[in-house]
Amino acid sequence: MLNQIWQPSSFQFNACSGANTTTCPAYQIDSATADFGAPDLVSLVLGGDNGQAFVSIVYNCIYIRDIPILRTESCQDAMTNAMMVYNGPLQGNLEAAIQDAQTKNLPLNDTQKRTVLVFGYARFYNTTNPASYCEVDTDYPSPGPDGLRAQINTGVLQLNGIIAAAATTQGATYVDVDAMFEGHRFCDAGADPWFINMPLTGGLATIVDDIENGIGLPPGGLPDSFGIENVADESFHPTLQGQMVYLAAMETALGLRDATSGDVKREVVPGAMGFGERALRMAAIGLALQ
Repeated sequence: MLNQIWQPSSFQFNACSGANTTTCPAYQIDSATADFGAPDLVSLVLGGDNGQAFVSIVYNCIYIRDIPILRTESCQDAMTNAMMVYNGPLQGNLEAAIQDAQTKNLPLNDTQKRTVLVFGYARFYNTTNPASYCEVDTDYPSPGPDGLRAQINTGVLQLNGIIAAAATTQGATYVDVDAMFEGHRFCDAGADPWFINMPLTGGLATIVDDIENGIGLPPGGLPDSFGIENVADESFHPTLQGQMVYLAAMETALGLRDATSGDVKREVVPGAMGFGERALRMAAIGLALQ
């Protein structure tokens, strides 16, 4: 969207769903086929699903938490393991990825790192409304201060703190989007959520229906793959409206949008943004927002 609206002189979109702090530098920055180039500005969304941590929470705590035979681990184990991933080497790996994005292909006489915007994530849930406020095609977790919604939200905030610390350590700009999703989270009243709620599809949906209807597992047990990739790849990404939030946050961070009024400063040119007189060149890397 930024490419379409602001029309930089060059734009490279290398982000992909499922990227982590290992694959992002390897395939989106350093690979000869990445065509990373020498951008002036890099946007980075990374860290949310390192080690498939969040995918496991979505799968085991939300979609099939009440069907133990399908779970790959208990919900609590999924939450605990995610925190172990986030509190482990994640910050150091993020710092390395940010540094790579800041310095890759800089001219030899250029000692100034390029601008890198590192985005956080938004909390997914309203934690107080009952299940009747939630979309009906997903079995949403429990409300309340000690409920699973609150635990998942807390994990998002902890992750944001790690991402912000990594950005600050490397001299990059951390961009917080959480408050901008207020009123449009899952289970909010009277508004569509700005996150994708991917219904169960394919083999996984069939197996879940059979178990819930008392038919049981298919002959021969579970197949090697029964549709979890559909859930993992699509759910909880921002919708188009959610992506517009990320665009607005980026524009605000760059001084292209007034932080108080929200008005876009159409008169701002790349030179006024600190990129010199040349036209802006941009690259987007990390975890694709879909």
